[in-house]
Amino acid sequence: WGWILVGWGVFNLVEGIIDHHLLAIHHVRPGPQQLWWDLGFLASGAALVAGGWLLQRRSALASPGDAR
Repeated sequence: WGWILVGWGVFNLVEGIIDHHLLAIHHVRPGPQQLWWDLGFLASGAALVAGGWLLQRRSALASPGDAR
């Protein structure tokens, strides 16, 4: 499950940076506070990457022969 969370977080980071900031295609919640919503989306992506990495790392340390 760790790598799934990492992939989801990386997708959110890439999509958030490209679509929300560089191309301004759409925003998480348009309006006067859209920057904060977009930054929160990026923060959630970073949290998913960090949490997934920690989960995968913990799993690999618990059973080094099974982790790939």
